[in-house]
Amino acid sequence: AAGVQDPSFVPGHVEAGSGTTEPQHYELRTLFQWLVDNVDLTRQVIFECGHGEGQVVVGGRRVLLQRMATWQLADGGLKLSVPLELQAEISGLLSTSRQRGRLEEAQVQRLAKAWELVGAEVVSATVGTPEPAIFLVHRESAQAVVVAQWPSIEFARCPTGGAGPLSAA
Repeated sequence: AAGVQDPSFVPGHVEAGSGTTEPQHYELRTLFQWLVDNVDLTRQVIFECGHGEGQVVVGGRRVLLQRMATWQLADGGLKLSVPLELQAEISGLLSTSRQRGRLEEAQVQRLAKAWELVGAEVVSATVGTPEPAIFLVHRESAQAVVVAQWPSIEFARCPTGGAGPLSAA
């Protein structure tokens, strides 16, 4: 055919998807975008787990769960729990991403380098049966961010109607 350099119907190069090459990056991006869209940062509870010990095994990895902050998620009683030391950083990331409407690729890359995504189950003392959970385990510190129905706590509005941090006993 006149002027056609490659008469084949098969393209030489095809791209699709989010532009993220690593499947783990895609999972992290999807999880964090869902958190951005669903977390209620106006109410939180601070709690202690593990009675000071706070060490558990998740997916064959040693994980530290100590003093944590938790926020409600919009779906089915789920909560986002983060180590208290990372509370400001994680809430800042979520707030900034919410204002922008998305998580930036550079943030996804940093998250993927620092955190490992692990699916597991948790058994709370009040429920007694295993429930699915997502753990983001920090590769160096072994601290974990947890998305689960755990912990079994109630969120309440401040008596004045304003939002503020609450502490669990």
